[in-house]
Amino acid sequence: MRTAVAMVAVVLAAAALSAVGAQQSSPQVLFEKALALEEAQGRFTEAIAVYEKVVAESSDEALAARAQLRIGLCYEKQGLDKAREAFEKVIKNFPAEAATVAMARERLDGILRTTARASSGEGEVTIRKIPTPKGYAVTGAVSPDG
Repeated sequence: MRTAVAMVAVVLAAAALSAVGAQQSSPQVLFEKALALEEAQGRFTEAIAVYEKVVAESSDEALAARAQLRIGLCYEKQGLDKAREAFEKVIKNFPAEAATVAMARERLDGILRTTARASSGEGEVTIRKIPTPKGYAVTGAVSPDG
């Protein structure tokens, strides 16, 4: 009898430990771990790896979409071109998550506008000398629109 009770206790303890282990690696727990890595510690590369695991393992589409968005934000904070690709994945893979898709579109639009300005040369400062006739003094300031 004692052996049976001891055996049941061991089985229950093992089941409890495996449940705790499974809970610790759940996608929600992993998401929170990645968020801490990203925001509190600034360890973006490590956070991206954990977010990617959440996207791959989560059955919760809203959580997976938020993780994919955070991947894009991490890349953006690092100044990497991969941010655009990450935001596009949110839009393509999670169309039902309207709020997350809207945030991804907003970030993507910002990236595209910045890229367009840089390629067109818009926003660059140009300095040039304005010739003045001899004997004339020039006074004034640059107009507000340059």
